Amino acid sequence: MSGVCGWFAAIEAPPRDPAGALAGMLAPMLENSIHPRRAIGQAWAIGGAAPSAANLDLAEGADTTVLTLGRIRFLTSDHEPLAVSGGTASAVSNTYARLRERVFEHVAGEFTIIIIDHARGEILAAVDRMGIHSLSWCESRNTLIFGASNDAINAFPELPRAINLQALYHYLYFHMIPAPGSVWLGRQRLLPGEFLRYAGGRTSTSQYWTPRFDESQRIPFAELKEEFVSTLRSAVASAAEGARVGCFLSGGTDSSTISGMLGLATGASASTYSIGFDEPGYDEMSYARIAARHFGTNHHEYYVTPDDVASLIPRIAESYDQPFGNSSAIPTYYCARMAHADGVERMLGGDGGDELFGGNKRYAKQHVFALYDHVPKALRRHLIAPLLGGLAGASGIPLLRKAKSYVAQASVPMPGRLETYNLLQRIGHERIFTEAFLQAVDRNGPIALLDTIYHGADAQSLINRMLALDFTEGPRILHDGRRRCRISYAGRQRGGFFPWPPAFPQAQGDTPAMVLQAGAGRFPSAGDHHKAETRIWTALRALADAKQITQDYRSR
Repeated sequence: MSGVCGWFAAIEAPPRDPAGALAGMLAPMLENSIHPRRAIGQAWAIGGAAPSAANLDLAEGADTTVLTLGRIRFLTSDHEPLAVSGGTASAVSNTYARLRERVFEHVAGEFTIIIIDHARGEILAAVDRMGIHSLSWCESRNTLIFGASNDAINAFPELPRAINLQALYHYLYFHMIPAPGSVWLGRQRLLPGEFLRYAGGRTSTSQYWTPRFDESQRIPFAELKEEFVSTLRSAVASAAEGARVGCFLSGGTDSSTISGMLGLATGASASTYSIGFDEPGYDEMSYARIAARHFGTNHHEYYVTPDDVASLIPRIAESYDQPFGNSSAIPTYYCARMAHADGVERMLGGDGGDELFGGNKRYAKQHVFALYDHVPKALRRHLIAPLLGGLAGASGIPLLRKAKSYVAQASVPMPGRLETYNLLQRIGHERIFTEAFLQAVDRNGPIALLDTIYHGADAQSLINRMLALDFTEGPRILHDGRRRCRISYAGRQRGGFFPWPPAFPQAQGDTPAMVLQAGAGRFPSAGDHHKAETRIWTALRALADAKQITQDYRSR
């Protein structure tokens, strides 16, 4: 893996062996990285490792020491020549000299940036706007310790370690630990578009960028179509630069689109990788083959067996630096293993499309529940709820049972309604945890976290608040899912603003539907691409027809 690590002491009290301490922190990153860089001062040290020397740069000067990791793009043209001639880190250093912490507003791409300001006696660290890179940090004995993983931080000498019980509770609730939390007590992770400053023994964090949902725009579809296709094509072309690239291909709209666009962008057949399951009803390899034939890709397949899964679980547990319960780690690993054997250095995936553009059916489902809010409150409270609650035998009549379930769910305010079927809540806390554990954690913590993000979003409509919620945690899930391979997300160039989709009831489609319409003639037709038909066109019709939404919800 690649990453950065180091420390910055408010008081000059470095480890007894600074070089050895930094080497120990770098060790977890050197498994597949052959280009380490490092710098050590009297009260600080920074280091990084990357598979390619082009993705890691270090600039040491009298005023600043800057370490950059990743593929950074400068948003103003006057900085780009400097990055080419003097290196990315030098360009960041010169920009910082003029703009200070506003330097992060002028860069994009996927990155981690560390800036040590010797004159001010402080350190700044930032990750990219999409959270593709990760950085954890903690404080101990007037020292900031940071690293791309907990493994790196754990290697710092004499650092106290204790498990964060609240994080474990969050893990069993969400099946992952939401940022900024960490499984280790006292540690945090930077959010997408966030930077930290450590000065005078105190740490502060700030957002240099947040997603903005512009709900006032009403742009004609023809314009959006051209912009979408152009942006997607240039983003895929950018993601493919400087490495041998392949694609994950499930056969769904997102990964199929990326695979097709990669061929268009490079002028050569894309290398695509798919996994299947030898189990009726679960194998979707046929859809991947449809896309591979349509785009003429150089396609590779692997069928995962039960023995594969059993043997991989210990390796997965060893690879992750904190609990992660998303089963996508298994197919991701086997696709990446095939690609690595073929010499592929970077994998492109369609993950994140739903979270960026509202392509998941649950957005439509929540719209159905939101319609109940338009019923007068007095009518809901004094007529509908008592009527449905008091009907004897209602559970035996399908229509009444569904109506009762609908009212019960619709009465739960957002975003708590999203967790109606949460497994932990359904099973019951007392059946899982001891009383001592429950007394040590805040059971309302997960919903409070969702509330903070949902109600703090720069958005008004239901769908955009949901997108803001998914955007905040989606990149973290994707990052955790890519620990065993390098994945680039083609949508990162779109990370400046969010004018799509329009506010919900006016939305005439979701991103996958837009892909299919905007790419008419380029992508498999809905008739040929049955998976796209079942996943996408049903959702599109649902957005335009409330009755269809209700029928779709009832069928599930």
